[in-house]
Order: sequence, then C-alpha cells, then structure tokens
Amino acid sequence: MTIFNHRQYIEGKNLPKVKNAATDAVVYLTGDTTAVAFSGKRSKCDFNLRFTSTEKRDIYTAAYLAHKAQSQQEDVERKAQARAERKAWKHDFFVGAILHYSWGYDQTNCEFYQVVSLKAKAIIIRRIAGALTPDGGCGPMSGSMVPCPDNFIEAEEMKIPKMGYKGNSLVSMEFGIADKWDGRPCYTSWDH
Repeated sequence: MTIFNHRQYIEGKNLPKVKNAATDAVVYLTGDTTAVAFSGKRSKCDFNLRFTSTEKRDIYTAAYLAHKAQSQQEDVERKAQARAERKAWKHDFFVGAILHYSWGYDQTNCEFYQVVSLKAKAIIIRRIAGALTPDGGCGPMSGSMVPCPDNFIEAEEMKIPKMGYKGNSLVSMEFGIADKWDGRPCYTSWDH
C-alpha cells in the first residue's frame, strides 16, 4: 500500500499551477476559489486556503510568490556575503598569545594554551600551567586561575582557527572552544 503525503497527493491530481521563475514555490489552484502552496522540498503546505473570489485568490497568490522570490534572493545574497567574509577572514593569533579553555560537567576545568608558532592556516599551541590566585574563589573547592606563560606541560598540537560569531578567532578543542584569554582570572573548581 502506498502512502502519499499532502504534496504527493496534490501533485498527483494534475491541477493547474502558478509558478514564479525566481523561486521554487508553486501554488496549485485546487478549485474555483481555493489554492494550496508549497515551497522547497517540504511535503507540508505553506497555505491551503479558500478565498471569497478568484480575484482575491490571484492577488494573494501573486503576493505570496513575490514574497518567496524576494526571500530566496535575500537568502542567496546573505549566504554569498557570509561566504566572502569567511574567505577574507584571517585569524588574529600571534606567537605568545594565551588561549583559555574552560570545560566540565560537575566541575569547571580551566586550561590555558600558548601559541608557539604560526602556519599558513593553522597555529601550533602547547598547554601551559595555571596558578591559583590568592584571592580565592566563590566557595569551597573553587578558585580563580591565571596562566603561567612559557611554563609548558604538554606537547605541541596543531589547530585550525575558526571564525567566531562576532568575527573573533576560536579554536575547537575536545569538549568546546578555546579563545584568547582576556587577562582576567578565570573561575575553576574541583572535587576531592
């Protein structure tokens, strides 16, 4: 037994349809004053309406198709602009820059990394030690940490920087992202 979704059922009836070349939307004229519209690959309709007259249906259909065409054009322009921005984007890391990476579920692990060299599209980082600040934290088993530059504790890793939401430079890590340290002590916590 074949089960048709709404779009397959409508398309199988060979109904008159109205299209706009600038969009993938299509409006099926299902009766004298009724219409059903689909756009994209969705099987659920954008609208399924009965109008008081064919003139009102035709006006609504034309406005719908014009809106879809404009929306699709804006989408294409927005994606092209974002692609161009990503292509022109360059990370702002430099040798000696400190990265902060915070992660954890029931405790907040705070790690620091230092950029040790730059490649064409990548950076080489090494984990560095952090030190608890004397002012302490917010409660028991917590504190504030600052990095200890050039105090390396792990081997080098190569990372490819990514553009963040606001154009800032980020590096993907195992459980999140690392970004440039802002110079303020960072919260950390531990158990046991």
